[in-house]
Amino acid sequence: MAIVASWSGLGLADGTPVTTSTAGPGDTAFTTVTPDAFAVDDSGLHSPRIQVDQQAATEAQLIWDSTVVGTSLTAWAARVYVELSDYPPSNGGRILSAYTSSNNLLWFVDLTAAGLFRLRNAGGTSVDSDGPLPLDTELRVEAVHDDGDVTVTVYTGDDDTPVASVSSTGLGTGSGLEAVRWGMPATSPTWPTLWLDEMAVADEATEIGPVP
Repeated sequence: MAIVASWSGLGLADGTPVTTSTAGPGDTAFTTVTPDAFAVDDSGLHSPRIQVDQQAATEAQLIWDSTVVGTSLTAWAARVYVELSDYPPSNGGRILSAYTSSNNLLWFVDLTAAGLFRLRNAGGTSVDSDGPLPLDTELRVEAVHDDGDVTVTVYTGDDDTPVASVSSTGLGTGSGLEAVRWGMPATSPTWPTLWLDEMAVADEATEIGPVP
């Protein structure tokens, strides 16, 4: 397995705004960043991490596009550490979205207002759900995409015991990954404060696993 892109933020000062040039040693800078929504926060299991403060009626997303992930990966994996201060005020608070060419969705995972973790297809239909996920707990989200067969598993921190898992088949069979979006690509709902860390994408349909 090779890591195609990753972000750890090591060495970045607390409070630094996250932009398309904010990266620590060996990090892959994001190709698109919603302004004023992200800042480096000196906290978390693998400090520092990114604090997300989504502004009302504004997106809050970090993107690696095809210049980073390429256009041909049909078997791949993604990882992100997440901590939620609260659930979204209405259903649809996204964590991770996968896209193919021309910004066409493959699938995404989100949370409901009750904390259910959902896997949704390109049309927005929930194809599986689990949870609710715990609040005020650092979680690790591991996504595996094997030519349209998708499994997304949530663990507590670096543990290996799942707290939630969702899966489905036929989610973009034959389509290559061309963009990964972390956070909320829509203006509603507005996420309460949350934290993201240790994002990574790999070129094999195997969980990336916890940070070494």
